[in-house]
Amino acid sequence: MAGYIVRRITGNLYILRMNDQRTEFFEGTWHIPEGITYNAYLLKTSEGAVLFDGWKKNYGREFLEALGQLVDIGEIKYLVTHHAEPDHSGTTPLILRENPEITVLGHPMAKTLLEKLHGFKIGKFKPVRNGEELVVGGEKLLFIHAPMLHWPETIFTYIPSIKTLLTCDAFGGYSIPRTIFDDDEEEINEYMFYVKKYLVTVIGFHRRNIPLNIEKLRKLNLDIKIIAPAHGLVWRNYPEFIVKYYEDTAKAVGRKKVTVIYASMYGAVEEAVMAAVDEAAKHGCKVKVYPFTDNHHSDWGNILTDVIDSDLLIIGGATYDTGIVPPIHAFLTIMTSRLPNTGKKVVIISSYGWGGLAAKQMKEILEDKGYKVLDIIQFQGRPTSKDKEKIRQILSQHIKYKETNKEHIEEKQH
Repeated sequence: MAGYIVRRITGNLYILRMNDQRTEFFEGTWHIPEGITYNAYLLKTSEGAVLFDGWKKNYGREFLEALGQLVDIGEIKYLVTHHAEPDHSGTTPLILRENPEITVLGHPMAKTLLEKLHGFKIGKFKPVRNGEELVVGGEKLLFIHAPMLHWPETIFTYIPSIKTLLTCDAFGGYSIPRTIFDDDEEEINEYMFYVKKYLVTVIGFHRRNIPLNIEKLRKLNLDIKIIAPAHGLVWRNYPEFIVKYYEDTAKAVGRKKVTVIYASMYGAVEEAVMAAVDEAAKHGCKVKVYPFTDNHHSDWGNILTDVIDSDLLIIGGATYDTGIVPPIHAFLTIMTSRLPNTGKKVVIISSYGWGGLAAKQMKEILEDKGYKVLDIIQFQGRPTSKDKEKIRQILSQHIKYKETNKEHIEEKQH
């Protein structure tokens, strides 16, 4: 799906959605072949329009076109910046050059961030306090600070007349949904993987702030019928579902799943790991397998998406020179920085040639960031039948699910 969409959400609130299929790596880091949307919103009032956020600067011309379908830029009175990151604020300099009379509203930190990120001066800026209200043309706007979701200056806007909460990054997801709203169950089921992937890659380090800010919202007793994030679907049928999904995912609770990540240079580690995979499947849990081999490297973002709700991680990798084989070393660095202190249980499987150093180093990296290493299985060269039996016994000891169902093994993930 290419291009942009302009659609009425409810009342006088409209969405301007750009479907970005050009960006291969979000934030230059996370591979997103599924694409991403940038959702800006516009509220029409009798005293002028209020624009909420914008798009990435690459789509400036298209953004002006989309706005022109709704209002003349001269009619925009306020621009609310929920979050200064350039995927939402990239079009801000363009809009302010077209209409310098616009007052930018945002967190007290937002002005400096916007000016430094985009290299321009904002003529009119009004900082908004947590709980501050503004009335524009009879429409009340309530501003709520939502710190560290995922920057410190993130805010939400609640519009009581249409019972709508604009949340920027919070409650968003990757991909380009076929629909604007959460109207199609099949679409929702497909979309939720990309919501989880977005949460762990973008907000993951700050996930403990998710339940804190959700509780803050609940204490306000707002009547929320629509949640409109800056990425992905607008939730008008199940707003409570996306809130609960974010809240539950942030807790990193296991869901009867084992995720296996391994690097195998010449097949020895893979052979040992497959014994663990087979044993895990015998116990009825879902098994996700992510290899790094001579003809395939798995996607870091997808791995993290399965790590967050796994009960057990199996990590395999050989000693390489005097350390950990590079793909596993790199992934452990990413995983423990994006998802620290999860308390996830880990079994390490490692091979070595002349010296076994990798397993000890993997254990140190994991335990330093709050992971719990249950066992280490280490062997020289290729695994023997005794090594494989030991792996099966250890897996059986640590997995509590007892129903037999080999269909739970899933194909190696890409």
